[in-house]
Amino acid sequence: MFETPAVRKQLSSASREHGLSQGLALTILNEPILIAALPLQEARRSSQMEDVVTTQDDLYRLSQERPGLELTGPIKEVAMNAQAL
Repeated sequence: MFETPAVRKQLSSASREHGLSQGLALTILNEPILIAALPLQEARRSSQMEDVVTTQDDLYRLSQERPGLELTGPIKEVAMNAQAL
């Protein structure tokens, strides 16, 4: 491992930021909701690059995973992208 003053400075900064992010993570009230939303948001943005547009309401319905929910059109594309992630 190469230890130089620049590397030590970056390591110190990274360690401090990591500690801050851990502290912030503890303030999240319902962590599973946040974790479940991340792939959906990424899939939505990926689909937008292909001119597939969905709404936040569509994503909410998709996140509820109700049995019998029929996916059609753009939301089906986002669901397939999210599943691929």
